[in-house]
Amino acid sequence: MNGLLSGALAMNLVFQPNGRTAKAPFDLGETEGRLEQPARRVAPAAGSGDRRSVADAMRDLPGAYFSVGPRNERLLYFRGFEPRQLAVLYDGVPVYAPYDGYLDLGKLPASNAAEIEILGGASSPLASPGALGGTVNIVTWKPRKRFEADARLGWSEPDARSASLNLGSRFPGWYLALDGDFAEAGDFKLSRAFRGGRNEDGGTRDNSGFSRRNASAKAGITPADGHEYALGLDVTDGTWGLPPGAYDAKPKYWRFTDWRKNTYYFLGRTRVNDALSVRTRAFLDRYLNVLDAYDDASYAAQTKNSSFHSTYDDYSAGGSLRLDTAPAERHRLSALA
Repeated sequence: MNGLLSGALAMNLVFQPNGRTAKAPFDLGETEGRLEQPARRVAPAAGSGDRRSVADAMRDLPGAYFSVGPRNERLLYFRGFEPRQLAVLYDGVPVYAPYDGYLDLGKLPASNAAEIEILGGASSPLASPGALGGTVNIVTWKPRKRFEADARLGWSEPDARSASLNLGSRFPGWYLALDGDFAEAGDFKLSRAFRGGRNEDGGTRDNSGFSRRNASAKAGITPADGHEYALGLDVTDGTWGLPPGAYDAKPKYWRFTDWRKNTYYFLGRTRVNDALSVRTRAFLDRYLNVLDAYDDASYAAQTKNSSFHSTYDDYSAGGSLRLDTAPAERHRLSALA
């Protein structure tokens, strides 16, 4: 027993004309995987309970293991492969942490996801390069009815709150989806058995709180059967602390005072005839963070030589044109440029 007493309160309001709460996946953002090994699909139970992030949604997946890195980030290890050997996609668009490749899946919300595709082993370069250990594709939702809404509120101890809202509409020839997500938590509680250390007096873990905000939108048109084109954006920003080592002789008083990841993309599918189709993709993925190191546990002054204000701002951009043909049953030929 660790002597902790905790409570949880969650309220879910779901409005859907057909009475179903599961979201339909955005099929234009899915990957085909390999014919001999279809992708596994995990429903993230979007935003419900404690499954607020992509990392939370995947934590019970066989072969998946999440480690907390030195920057207090949630890093995915899958079947023995480290994060830099895995490709992470958002609606089929590659997303990166350009500085060192360690993408924090705990900062990406699950509330706008209909499913998460997982393909183990070396994946096809048609999906993304650099997928030596596997591919994780976060597939957003697509409206099925003229009006769909999903609103969720959550609270848990200590001082953790979350809220999400999904709105969507589908009419003949076009559709639109809008999403918002918010989550924050104060410093988490420590066990009563913890006796304290040089830099931690117990009670709650100092500088362990976080705040995250996300907004996303997607608009698509379907002018004819076999033709679909969509524009999407996903904007995430937040702040979080890095708890100092409880027993370190020279503790680090670090805090990410700004963390942003913005993704903009265009996806298209054109059916030329029954045997030939063309898929287009263009994207811009921006990544910015600000890391502040402070003099002491007050997290106010930055006068010592060990203190600093570090800004990292980078982006990745790309596009592709892909031709698919199926000359025979269970045979598919693709060319990518």
